[in-house]
Amino acid sequence: MIDSFERVLRVAEDVGAYCLWLTSVSEVRVKFYSDRKFMRIEDGKLDMYLPLETIRDAFKN
Repeated sequence: MIDSFERVLRVAEDVGAYCLWLTSVSEVRVKFYSDRKFMRIEDGKLDMYLPLETIRDAFKN
């Protein structure tokens, strides 16, 4: 996941982006991602996002 976060931050510098979007494979995985600060796009759906600012902040620590 760290590699993905680093890549999305590099790409965002070139193309502009607000968040990392993913589609979870199950509700069990939604819990996994929620514990890592991902948020659902819509209740009951498996689409989730994490603002890039959250990722940037994680690398500052």
